[in-house]
Amino acid sequence: MPTELNQLSRDPPLDSLLMAAFAQTLKRLRQQRSLSQQELADLIRVHVRQVSKYEMGTSLPTLERIRRMAEVLEVSADELVFGVPKRKTAAAPSVKYPVLAERLKKLEAVVTRDDLKSIVDFLDAFIAKKQIDQIASGRA
Repeated sequence: MPTELNQLSRDPPLDSLLMAAFAQTLKRLRQQRSLSQQELADLIRVHVRQVSKYEMGTSLPTLERIRRMAEVLEVSADELVFGVPKRKTAAAPSVKYPVLAERLKKLEAVVTRDDLKSIVDFLDAFIAKKQIDQIASGRA
């Protein structure tokens, strides 16, 4: 029994292990979504130094910040905190840029059927312009 107590006193505290796991997971998820620390900080409304502290494992976020980060990174809070992906039931279309996903979410809340046609027409025109630009720059 004394040997077990000695071993326990040498093991890192659970908080340290949790912070280290969270730090690695946050950095991995942020990089997978091609976000800089500054971009993530802006999306979750914190200073970039705070995101850096989270990724270095020197600070843990509040539950509200975990919720916002999980939403921005499009993962469950469990996956963000513990690094274990939650099994998805249905594949939702993924959007590479979280800021675009956020705008689309806001748009869905206010768009009417008439607005939708205009928005789709605008997006089609924008995509066509970009494709023409690519073709033109290939010939130049």
